[in-house]
Amino acid sequence: MIASDASCKRTETILSAPADTLKSISISPQDIQVLRDIESFILRTENISSYDFRYLGKELLKGSDCYVFEVVPKKDAGSNSFTGQIWVEDTDLHILKLYGKLARDSRANNSENLFPRMEITRELVDGTYWFPATATSTDTLSFSSGPQKIRQLVQYDNYKK
Repeated sequence: MIASDASCKRTETILSAPADTLKSISISPQDIQVLRDIESFILRTENISSYDFRYLGKELLKGSDCYVFEVVPKKDAGSNSFTGQIWVEDTDLHILKLYGKLARDSRANNSENLFPRMEITRELVDGTYWFPATATSTDTLSFSSGPQKIRQLVQYDNYKK
């Protein structure tokens, strides 16, 4: 459970956790941080200049007309920056879906930290705010030791004010 107090300080409580089924790979602290940061990826005035955008067209998504953009971080955007596509509802300009990588791969000093492409869907909560509903991935990561198939599912629910 993730909660914020009146001063916006974030607290996390693990209510339950599934058994670890990983065999050939492990989860790094950066992997955990990326999963924690999924809900906070919002293009805001203060970080929009860190990205380049290319309009790809319009699509219908969940009954809403959306603009689709390719989003690429500029070189100075940092390692935890989104690369991929976003679907922006054409009336109120809310991001309804993201598909891409939430961090840059790193390979250094015989260490590899590779990240999958993820699809993040967002839903209207409380009639006002758009929050992540699911973050899913089925991808193959190309490690130097060989390809590794992975599947991830993160569900966000029970949002409360």
